[in-house]
Amino acid sequence: MKKLSILLFSAILFSCSSSDSETPLIEAPNITFDVNAAILLAPGSDITSLVTFNGQPAATYTSTLELNSILSVGRPGGLLASDEFIYDNVVFKDNNGEEVIIDENTLISSDGNLKITVPAGKPADYYDGNYDIDVFNVQAIKTSSTGDIDYKYDLYVIIKRNGTEYGPFLIDPKIKIRS
Repeated sequence: MKKLSILLFSAILFSCSSSDSETPLIEAPNITFDVNAAILLAPGSDITSLVTFNGQPAATYTSTLELNSILSVGRPGGLLASDEFIYDNVVFKDNNGEEVIIDENTLISSDGNLKITVPAGKPADYYDGNYDIDVFNVQAIKTSSTGDIDYKYDLYVIIKRNGTEYGPFLIDPKIKIRS
C-alpha cells in the first residue's frame, strides 16, 4: 500500500509540473487614441502623442516581456464600430536605432530574440499579405545573460472610415525583454 501511495503521489506530481506545451503569458495592452484628431493629419504623420497604452502615453510606455511571453497588439479604443483599423507595417529597432529585420519565412528577428506569431483564430498565412492585419503578436524567444533587451517598434497604421482611407500613421511604443 505504501508503494502504491508513493507511485500515485509521483504520478500526480509529474502531471502537475510545467511543460513546454504551456500557453505563454500574453500581454495585451488596452490601446486608445483620438481617432478624430488623427484622421485630420497628413499621411505619414506621427500620432504617438494621440495614443495611450494602458492609460500611459505611447511615447513613454514599454511592454515588458519575459521569455516566451507574447505581446498582442489589437484594435484600439476610440474607433467607431464601423471603422476598420489595419496594422500596415511594424519595424523593430534595437538600442542603437538599427532596424531588426524579421525573416519573411520564419518570422524570427535577425538577432534571434523576437518572433512574430499568428494570433489565435487567425489563419496560418495571416501575415502573407492576403489579409488586413487587425491584431499582431510578437513573442520573446530569447533573453540575454548580460541584461534586459530594449526595442522600440514603429507601428504604421491605416484607418478606414466611411469608405475613406486615412494614413498610414506612425505610432512609436517600446518593448523590453527581461533577462
